[in-house]
Amino acid sequence: SQVEQLRYALEQFNEQYMQIVEFKWFLTSNGFRQLLALLGRNQQGIGTSSLAIWVKNCEALSISQQAVAAAAASSDVSQFIDAIYTKIDDVSGEFIDCEGSGLFKLQSCLNHSCDANAEIQYQHNNSTLSVVATRLISNNEVH
Repeated sequence: SQVEQLRYALEQFNEQYMQIVEFKWFLTSNGFRQLLALLGRNQQGIGTSSLAIWVKNCEALSISQQAVAAAAASSDVSQFIDAIYTKIDDVSGEFIDCEGSGLFKLQSCLNHSCDANAEIQYQHNNSTLSVVATRLISNNEVH
């Protein structure tokens, strides 16, 4: 199976290059399946974008700073940003973020509701997770 092929490849990689003893159990057939189940149930996607941070910083510029930036770009800042996104889309399509996944011990215990009162954000453009309220949360509310 593909799962077994992946497990075997990782096992060989660990033995030949990494030699991390703590990985050995996870690279047994049973351990690898349990690891995949753990990831499938509990991982949180991580998406960061240096371009999105740059755009956010441009939007936070004062009017006079935006005028200087527009002059340097020879166009309105928002038009310049749109042009950048268009050019990136021509090359990479929707894949403009750096994406991955992680396991967060405390985050996996919260927000299991169809009417969630918070969302996960990556406000620091790295793997540091922030839980941000999407609406007012009362003292007795449990979600």
